[in-house]
Amino acid sequence: LGGGGAAGGPGGGIASARGGGGVTRSHWYRGRVRRRALTYITRGDEVLVFTHRPFSRQPEDVGESGLQVPAGTVRAGESPSEAAVREAREETGLDVRLGRRLSVRAADDHEQHFFQLELTGAAPEAWDHDEKSDGPRTQYTFSLFWLPIQRSRHALDFGLGAYLYDIAGPSRVGESSIA
Repeated sequence: LGGGGAAGGPGGGIASARGGGGVTRSHWYRGRVRRRALTYITRGDEVLVFTHRPFSRQPEDVGESGLQVPAGTVRAGESPSEAAVREAREETGLDVRLGRRLSVRAADDHEQHFFQLELTGAAPEAWDHDEKSDGPRTQYTFSLFWLPIQRSRHALDFGLGAYLYDIAGPSRVGESSIA
């Protein structure tokens, strides 16, 4: 998934959108642990979700994206919380800040850090955003929209909805902020 895109969920293994479990080809990262930051950007009782269209033209990428949340790889020298904010901004174009850490999951060759982020400015109801984090060429076009948290718990692919049970709504945002 390049630098962006969500992957993996609370089950430890990574499941494809077609089902099945285990670690997929995108998670073997040159023989070392791949650290990922996954984000839940909330607005009241809604969470920001997306689908995306890849520009790679690889057959295995077509139709695999499912319904996701902003996420990506933690870069060398970057903390997981810094990666969460950077990835959210790259994939959405929104101004966000760190809210709270929800969980850390580790299995085999990957480690996943889950965060709730706070929206700091206005956001449309739905929009498309081109991600160009790895250079001038568009890697993905994200189709973003807000979905009620209650519905998202069951609608998100890759088991990503499980951590939404830790988010009760606006009164919980920032409750235990991290620096």
